Amino acid sequence: MGRTLHFAALFALIGGPVFWWTVWRPAAYGQASAAHQAAWRRLWVGLWFSATLFALTGLSEALATAAQVVPLRQLDFLLLFLSRSRVGQMALGKLLLVPVLLWAFRCWARTRPGSPSQALWPALAGLAGLGLLATISAVSHAAAMPGLWPLVSDVIHLAAGAVWGGGLFYFACLPWAQLRPPRWSAQQSAALVDRFSRLGLGAVLALTATGLLASFLHLYGPGALTTSTYGRLLAWKLASFLALLLVAGANLLWVGPGLRQRAARPAEHLATWLRRLAWLVRAEAALILTVLAITASLSRTPPPEGPPPQIPFGSWQLQADGQPMQVDLSPAGPRGRARFDVYVRARPASPMALPSAPALPAGTRVVLELVMADHPMGVTRLQAQPVTADHFVAEALLEMGGNWQLTVRLQSPGQAPRQDQVLVSIPADHTTMLHGHSPGPSWPPSTRGVAVSVVGLAFLLGGGWAIRAGRHRLRPLWWIPAGTAATMAGLAALLGGLWWDPGPAVPSRNPLPATAEALSRGRELFQANCAACHGLAGQGDGPNSQNLPVPPADLTAPHVDAHSDGDLFTVISRGTPRGMPGFAGTLPEDDRWRLVHYVRQLRRARPEPPSGPTGAGATPGTGRNTGPSPSLAPQHLHHGW
Repeated sequence: MGRTLHFAALFALIGGPVFWWTVWRPAAYGQASAAHQAAWRRLWVGLWFSATLFALTGLSEALATAAQVVPLRQLDFLLLFLSRSRVGQMALGKLLLVPVLLWAFRCWARTRPGSPSQALWPALAGLAGLGLLATISAVSHAAAMPGLWPLVSDVIHLAAGAVWGGGLFYFACLPWAQLRPPRWSAQQSAALVDRFSRLGLGAVLALTATGLLASFLHLYGPGALTTSTYGRLLAWKLASFLALLLVAGANLLWVGPGLRQRAARPAEHLATWLRRLAWLVRAEAALILTVLAITASLSRTPPPEGPPPQIPFGSWQLQADGQPMQVDLSPAGPRGRARFDVYVRARPASPMALPSAPALPAGTRVVLELVMADHPMGVTRLQAQPVTADHFVAEALLEMGGNWQLTVRLQSPGQAPRQDQVLVSIPADHTTMLHGHSPGPSWPPSTRGVAVSVVGLAFLLGGGWAIRAGRHRLRPLWWIPAGTAATMAGLAALLGGLWWDPGPAVPSRNPLPATAEALSRGRELFQANCAACHGLAGQGDGPNSQNLPVPPADLTAPHVDAHSDGDLFTVISRGTPRGMPGFAGTLPEDDRWRLVHYVRQLRRARPEPPSGPTGAGATPGTGRNTGPSPSLAPQHLHHGW
């Protein structure tokens, strides 16, 4: 709720001045009526309220984040967090920029035409607004992507949404009861609709372009829209956005022409159409709030790094304060769906005795908690359902492969909770992830990618021409939404042909023989291109490794054995989303396959360390791990190759 209010306040703070100067003031030019004064008062009250709400919610979010890192009662640690961390710095930036924006807009409104400072205050207000947008983008998912363009795209996305959504808030709050003849005409009402429709059309195109770019950067493919929490939230956001476009289209195609046609009709006809306009604008504002609520959830949900993993079979023996338990893991239906069977045994009377009867009091509950150890994804709590007196079952969707910390807690009436933990390693499907999720366009694209991009460009140009023809009345008004839809489809195809192009098929086995010449050439290539980060021995300890945001992978570790030659070739060719560059444009294909041979040689030069019963798959002191050896579980390629 706090993040939703934060976004809504930002939109109102940015969109209010834009709506006043580009929509209301030109349409109501020359009006000194009570309606004009009431609109100004509502705008100014809205700006002050949204500024206060934005500053307070931003500060509360920063303090909530700080509470997870430092004790808030120790002022020196809190000040250190606010001054050194990005979250703290952005919170302080919001507190500084909000009054600057209000002051600049106030001075702008009081400046007389022709004054030397007439251009100063709009520029200052615009810079302050961009600064506020940047404080949001700097701690978003886009900030974690390599390069500057994802961050710039996110700022543009926020700006377009704020201009459209924030303007809708003030459009909905206009003094509609005072917009009556003779001081208000149908032409002015039609001008309101027309000017805001132009503003909204530009915002929709910017939102579409930047939203598609963000989707291609954060999603591994179209399947992520149904197989991940982030993708499903994004699908709901798209559905709300389409509903918003339908209401906006009704204003453009129905209400606007209706107001123009009734310019010479009696006043009651104008009042009827103004009521319709007011209801439709309020419906748009409500849908904007829905979109912001979904966006707030998206901002706290990590994007999927690949398709859901194949759940392995496993079994672990645990001890919850002396209470023996067994946890079995098995796949349950679709990919990523895991079933946990918890068996609670009786306490044996002696070390040689076998448990024979349930030892749980009536009303005992079994709660499972899953935490992704490799990424901050929050806690997933599951209430296990009883099958028998000592058998409980729970199911969960594990969207990512990696290390999951599983906590099993027994909650019996009248007793303190008892719990134990185990680290569960889930292999990730790296092949699909690497083929579908890249940090930028695939270049050169395949023939299919070029064809899709050409079709997208044709739709983009045709949609732009249709919008222009509709705006200039060369064609009917319905050409505008049709052209907008064609433009959106063209953008999707144009970017999709580059980002989601899987490229040519890569064989799973190395097509070159592992000759002495191939290994020698691979060693030369490795020392020239890879050793600076991965080290001469491939253990991730090169001279540049300390300066990288993501540590290079240890190429002598067991995770290398979990990947095919084609997987290694794909990583070398395309790079990884968060660090390693691709070498498809600098090294010939045969040299990349020779590098694969040399990486295999590095792995064979270092034997696999033995794994004991208290390894990564079992918590020390809780018994043995009877599941698959976690040391053999594939690690995340993108975290260090």
